[in-house]
Amino acid sequence: MSALAALRELGAQPRLAPDGRLVVGGLDRLPPGRAVRAVELARAHKAEVQAELKAQALSITALTSDQCREVPAWPIKTQRLFATYLDALEAQGYPLPVAEALAFAQVKYKTNATRVVAGTEPEGVDRG
Repeated sequence: MSALAALRELGAQPRLAPDGRLVVGGLDRLPPGRAVRAVELARAHKAEVQAELKAQALSITALTSDQCREVPAWPIKTQRLFATYLDALEAQGYPLPVAEALAFAQVKYKTNATRVVAGTEPEGVDRG
């Protein structure tokens, strides 16, 4: 098991700060013994965890030009939801292209789930 996976299994939330530093969040919600183990593990394997987090961030591709054109066509409420997700992801230290892609995917998931629950299918979808 990788050090990153071990940290997450302990309940810690490792991430990269915008300047590349390793930040381990969620320690306040862990029992004291687990929090100490998470800090010790993060310190002992800092470079490995940083490298793995960077690799994960790079594996997410930026928005395509079609996706970029789609965002302004969304209703204002959906655009605000996208901006909220984008701000939150950037605050968590994700690089902008990764934050945009994750926010876009989250909004698309939420809006598609809402249509299915409400009984209205996206235009052009034939379930017959």
